[in-house]
Amino acid sequence: MRKLILMAAVVAMMSTAANAMEPGSIALGWVKNEAPIGIRYVLAEKIAADVGVGFQSFDSDFTRIYAHIGLPIELLAGDRASLAFRPGFTLRNTSFDDEDLDSTMDFWLHLWLAVYYAATDNFGVTAAHGLDVQILDGGENDSTTDFYSVGANAFEVGWYYWF
Repeated sequence: MRKLILMAAVVAMMSTAANAMEPGSIALGWVKNEAPIGIRYVLAEKIAADVGVGFQSFDSDFTRIYAHIGLPIELLAGDRASLAFRPGFTLRNTSFDDEDLDSTMDFWLHLWLAVYYAATDNFGVTAAHGLDVQILDGGENDSTTDFYSVGANAFEVGWYYWF
């Protein structure tokens, strides 16, 4: 009986139409773990902008500040879910308490496919996978560039709350 009630609740929740976000709509939420304080602003009918910030302070005498920007472009849409191409980038500034060490600026370029699901009219979740290009500043003549695939797991799924 519990399974039947749960299934009926899920079907009822999924069958209601989600409100399309109008240009100018704003949501609070996050996409990237390192920059969890974020907003989404709808620029046009199928394009939005994500901006997130974050920071870390360590006992080992350094501090990191993150800035993340993404531009989700809707490719396919259903009643409550959509698929988007989401290019973006993340900057990480690491500053050291030791005055002899210079701060470093690291850069990530993201080329992701993202899925957005509107659980209610005001709340939705997002997950992405794709390709990252990482450029790490290791000081003088010690920078590295790496390419790798990324994917969201159960602990890296972002969310948004629309106002």
